[in-house]
Amino acid sequence: MLTIQETKLATWDDTMKDAIWPILGHDWITAASLGLSGGLAISWNKSIISKIEDFSTARWIWVRAKIIPQGNIFNIINVYAPHSLSKKKLVWQQIKTLMTSRLGEPFCLIGDFNCIRNEQERAACIYKKIDSKFFNGILEEVGVWEVPLVKINFTWHGPAGKKSRLDRAFVNNDWPDGARWRLEGISRKSSHHNPIILNNNHFNWGPVPFKAFNFWLEDEVFKKWIQEKMLINRGANNNGNVA
Repeated sequence: MLTIQETKLATWDDTMKDAIWPILGHDWITAASLGLSGGLAISWNKSIISKIEDFSTARWIWVRAKIIPQGNIFNIINVYAPHSLSKKKLVWQQIKTLMTSRLGEPFCLIGDFNCIRNEQERAACIYKKIDSKFFNGILEEVGVWEVPLVKINFTWHGPAGKKSRLDRAFVNNDWPDGARWRLEGISRKSSHHNPIILNNNHFNWGPVPFKAFNFWLEDEVFKKWIQEKMLINRGANNNGNVA
C-alpha cells in the first residue's frame, strides 16, 4: 500500500494517479486538502489487497481490507495530524472510537503526526512538553506501540537546520509479527519529509557492540574469560593471546 500526506490537492484525476503509481489494477481513496495545506491518499494493488470498507476525513483515512488469497483482514489509518493540540485531541478521539469498534482486529496507524514524543526527537525547534505528554498518553490509551525507525533520526527538515521526527507508524498487539516490523527512512529530494517504508524484512545489523572498561583488563578472571571466548570463536588453532 502507498500512503501520502499533505497532497495539497482538492481533486485527483486518473492521469495524476497513474503518474504517481503507474501499475495496472490499483485503487485509491483520497481526502481533499484544506486550502493550500493537507490532503491525504491511500493506494493499493487490487490483485493483492481487496478493500472491505473505508472512511475519510480531512485529517485521516481509514481502509479496512483483506489480503488475497489468504483473506487476512487488516486496518490502515493514514494520518495527517493538525498542529493545534486541541484539534489533535479531536482527531485522536475519532481514531480511538473507530479502533474500539473493531476490537481484536489488526491496526496500523501511519503518517505525519506533527508531534514528537520527547525532546531528543527534534533539533533547533521549540519543544512543547505538553504536546508530547498528550501524545504519549493517547498512544497508550488506544493500545498501540511504535514501530522502530531505522537508518535516519529525523523525518522532517526545515529552514535554519530545524529537524523533527514527525512521520511514524504504530501498530496494535493484533498486528501480525509485530516485533519484526521496521520503519525505514530513505533519502529525500524536493520534499521537507523523508519517505518512509514500513516492512517486516529481517534486518541484520551485525554483532551487538560490546562495551568494556579499561580497568576490567586488570582483572585476571576477566582476561581468562576473554581468552576462552576467543578460542571458541576463532577455532582450536588460535593461541588465545590477548594483546
